[in-house]
Formats: sequence, C-alpha cells, structure tokens
Amino acid sequence: MFLIFLLMINCKNNEIALGGKLNRVSENNSMILIPSGGFVKSENILIDNIEYVIGINSNLEVIYISTKDTTCKFGDSGIMVGSKLSDIDMGKDKLNYIPGWGYYIKINSIWYAGFDFDEVPNDDSRIGWLFQYEFSEKKEVQFFKNTPTSPSM
Repeated sequence: MFLIFLLMINCKNNEIALGGKLNRVSENNSMILIPSGGFVKSENILIDNIEYVIGINSNLEVIYISTKDTTCKFGDSGIMVGSKLSDIDMGKDKLNYIPGWGYYIKINSIWYAGFDFDEVPNDDSRIGWLFQYEFSEKKEVQFFKNTPTSPSM
C-alpha cells in the first residue's frame, strides 16, 4: 500500500485519520461516490484483514473511508455491517438522508452507518456499510428580492 502513514482501524480500538496523505496512488481508475455528491479517486486497502475503500482528493488527501467488511465491529456495542438499525442506541430518529446516496446515522464520534437510499430504513433495516466523512456545516443562504443590479444614484 502506498501510504505515508500507518492507517489504524477504529474497529480494533485504533483510529483511521481523515486528512492523511498518500505519497502516490495506483494506476487504477476507480472512483467512489462520496456524501457530497461528488466522485473521487478511490483505493482499496486491507488492514488487519479488514477491507476498506478510501476516497482521496486531487491533493492525495484521504477524505472518505468506508468498509462493507462484516468482521469490523465496534467495541462493546458490536455494531457492524449487517447489524439492524434497532441495534444502534440513537435509533431511527437521528437518521439523515442524502438523495441518491443513502441514509446514514452517526454511531460514534467518527463513524457513521450507511443504509440504502431506495427506502426509508426501519428498525429491521440492516447496515450496508460503515464510513468516515467530515460533513461540512450547513451554511444559511439568504435570498434578497428586488436587489438592484446596479447602484442607484
């Protein structure tokens, strides 16, 4: 793997760092759709026998990390790919939705659980993937009516 830094996985009580840099990437043309709605170059990595997909920007900075590996579990909660929504303490009241990408819910300080976008998850819906991504804060947009296009004199 072409990593400058050692990626360690939260699933094993370690941590993956978003913002880490790669010194080079493979010649594959793989892309992944990230929550912002954009496609970024992706790399598959295997760490501690857990397969991850990382999304990198044009500066080779890691901006997205995900896994569909069912062997990646979170501490005492045991949350993993395939767990039910009802297994997550926060439950479906904290679900978020990105059209065309999927439903997701935060499961700890850095990891989210993802669900398919085709239907609203219920208590029996299963986690499809786990991911890390830094969501930007929503900025309030103000629209002004009758704004002059040039200053009045």
